[in-house]
Amino acid sequence: MANKLKAIPLAIICGTGISIATLVMAPQYVGAPLAFTAGVFGGAATVAERRLRVQVTQEQQARVTAVFSVLYEKNRGIIDPAELSFLANIPGDRAYAFLLALAEQTNGQRIDTKTGLGSGSVFSFAHSANALEQLTKNATNWAQAQTKQLEQQLEAQQQIISLMQLKEQQQTIKAAQFTQEVQEDPWKNQR
Repeated sequence: MANKLKAIPLAIICGTGISIATLVMAPQYVGAPLAFTAGVFGGAATVAERRLRVQVTQEQQARVTAVFSVLYEKNRGIIDPAELSFLANIPGDRAYAFLLALAEQTNGQRIDTKTGLGSGSVFSFAHSANALEQLTKNATNWAQAQTKQLEQQLEAQQQIISLMQLKEQQQTIKAAQFTQEVQEDPWKNQR
């Protein structure tokens, strides 16, 4: 591409020179060199415009990437298209389309909100802080469930022990009453 760009000024100079020479030498044939020169100018303009578009697109992509990275870390994976659009200086529909495509590629989630600018959606992407929080939460819930189960088992065992102690006390009381009755008058019923 660089060699083609270097040839454009040479073609413009040659075409202009040929057009001037033809105009002076044979004015009736000046149309062809002028058309050639105009074509070269048009091609040069097209190449320059395309190069400018590519440059603008690359700058835009760099801004969006940088802003996305900052928002991703700041918001722990939650990105608002309006915020991305504003900070990256791109149209809102392009920010939304970018986030939608990225969410599809990375298993992100689009979350509809009732408030917000434009689309009314935010996007959630996996973030390590969120993953650690989820793992901690899961571990805590598991530990609480295990503790609760052990507490229930302990309570059931304590109830069984209480019932056995109560039965033992009742048997002790009955034995004491029987012993007392026997000591008072063992032939109580035979008199």
